[in-house]
Amino acid sequence: MKAAFEMRMVSITNGLQVWANAKLNFYLEISGKRPDGYHELSTFMVPVRIHDVLEFREAPTGSIKLWCDSKELSTGPDNLIVRAATVLQEESKKPLGAEIRLFKHIPWQAGLGGGSSDAAATLCALNQLWKLNLTEKVLEEKAAKLGSDVPFFLQKKAAWCTGRGEKILPSAFRCDLSILVVKPVFGLSTASVYSRLKIPTSPRDQAEAKGSFVGSEISKVNDGLFNRLQEPALELEPALGLLFEALRIAGAKNPLLCGSGSAIFALFEHDERALEVAKSLIHGPARNLIQHTFITRQAIKSCDN
Repeated sequence: MKAAFEMRMVSITNGLQVWANAKLNFYLEISGKRPDGYHELSTFMVPVRIHDVLEFREAPTGSIKLWCDSKELSTGPDNLIVRAATVLQEESKKPLGAEIRLFKHIPWQAGLGGGSSDAAATLCALNQLWKLNLTEKVLEEKAAKLGSDVPFFLQKKAAWCTGRGEKILPSAFRCDLSILVVKPVFGLSTASVYSRLKIPTSPRDQAEAKGSFVGSEISKVNDGLFNRLQEPALELEPALGLLFEALRIAGAKNPLLCGSGSAIFALFEHDERALEVAKSLIHGPARNLIQHTFITRQAIKSCDN
C-alpha cells in the first residue's frame, strides 16, 4: 500500500521540487457534445494527497529535457510536462531551458488527473524558476489550452468545474473523510470510455449534489456521488464490475469510478475502517485485479507552500 501526501513546492539545490496532487471526481455529469468536439460537463473535483514529485532546474543550453523514473511514459514533446514548459518558454521569448525529473506515483490511465496535475505544477514552478512573474489569469489561460483539467490544479481547493472542465468555481468543501483508492491492473483510455458514452436526454441537476457536499457527513456525501462515465467504463472493461462487487462485499458504500477510470474510490469515516476494507480486498478473490491501493484524504494546498 502506497503512502499519499499533500502537494508542496520547496527550494532544492539549484531548483525547485513540487508535489503534484491527484484528484477525484465526486460528481460528473455530461449534458452534451460541444461544437469544438469536447463534451459539456459539470463535475465536482477534489484534490487528494496522492502525488507525483517533480524537480526543476534551469538548463543553460536553453533546451527542455524531461526524465521519468517510469520507462513506460513518454518524455518527448507529447508529454504534458514538456508541452507546459514549451508554452512558457514561448511566452517568455527568451532562450530559457529546464531539466525536469518526474518521480511518478499517480497511476496513469486511472482517472486521477496525474498528467494534468504535472502540467499545472510545471506552469507554477517554471513561472517562479524563470522569474517570469506571469499573473494567475495568464497561467489559467495557458493551462486551459493544455487540457480541460489543468486549470483545476492551479487553484487550492475542491471546485465545481463546468464547460469542458476549464471553468472553475472553488468550493469551501471540507471532506475530513478517509478515502480508499483502488487502481486495477489495467488502465482505461479516456477516448475509449467517452466513445461508449450515451448522453442523457435529461441530465441530472447538480443542485442536489451540491447540497450533499455542503458538509462532511459521510452519508450525505455518499448520496451525492455520481459519475456518468461509470456505465461506459464498465461496458468497456467487464472486469471492473468484479472489482466494484468486491469493494461492496468488503464493506464500501457507493464506490465510484475515478473520472474516466480505471481507478475506483470509496469513502470511510476513519482510516482504520478503510484499511480493513483494503486488506479484505488484497487478500480476497479479486486480489489479482488490483495493482495499487491508496488510503488518502482531501488535500488543501496546490502550487503554494
